[in-house]
Amino acid sequence: MSVGFAVLFCFACPSSPFPIHVFACLLPGFYGLEEADLDKVFRLPTTTFIGGSESALPLREIIRRLEMAYCQHIGVEFMFINDLQQCQWIREKFEKPGEMQFTLDEKRTLLARMVRST
Repeated sequence: MSVGFAVLFCFACPSSPFPIHVFACLLPGFYGLEEADLDKVFRLPTTTFIGGSESALPLREIIRRLEMAYCQHIGVEFMFINDLQQCQWIREKFEKPGEMQFTLDEKRTLLARMVRST
């Protein structure tokens, strides 16, 4: 739900040529969820990394963490990779809380390496 939100949110502003109902499916209310539902705690599947060391989280926190992982300024496309181990490594780097937090020096190093590689 939130992954599409990252790409489409910029189009959901009042000046957008796209009607707002196009984006309704990206909101929890579209699925009949109410504010109280967001505080329900859900057990996390073992296939996700968003919990970090926690095995259960409230839906509100699950959505927040997924938005932090997938709705920021950096996007990642990895589902075309056939190697499950490689996909899991990428997902862990993006989903694990705090994993993608870099110091200013680390950001500069990453930028320099990306520029050098092009």
